[in-house]
Amino acid sequence: MNTHPSDLGIKHEPVEGVAQGAAFTPLIKILAVVLVAGIFFYAWRVGLMQDLQLLDVKSWVFIVIVAGVIGLCLAYIFLSQTRIDDETISQTWLWKKQIQIAEIKQLKLIYIPYLTWLIAPRLVVRVGVTGLYVFHAADQAVLKKFFLLSLRGYLME
Repeated sequence: MNTHPSDLGIKHEPVEGVAQGAAFTPLIKILAVVLVAGIFFYAWRVGLMQDLQLLDVKSWVFIVIVAGVIGLCLAYIFLSQTRIDDETISQTWLWKKQIQIAEIKQLKLIYIPYLTWLIAPRLVVRVGVTGLYVFHAADQAVLKKFFLLSLRGYLME
């Protein structure tokens, strides 16, 4: 027996207004810093055991590029913002992800109660056949909008 949410007394609340907030929780930011610090500590220890003067210019360029990419990813974990309004969902990252809500073909809200401090809730959105986007959210207002958006398909009659 299939029960429609409206049969259970669940009221349809449209996704209205704008919500914006951090994409990642404070604990995830702390874990990212610890991980990056561990990587750099390990690299430093390996560097002490090796004769760094034997490295050629290409190796140094590679090391600097890898360190830059790691630093850039860490910075964007701290700076990334997720925004949802009546028409679009967007998240800043190394590049800005943005989709139109009207173009969504399928979505899944991945939310684990009582573990949001560790596992950032996310909205996985499919747009068309090949477009798959993941939007993280640590802000409660953004999460509420994600939840209401995920229920919207069930609540429409």
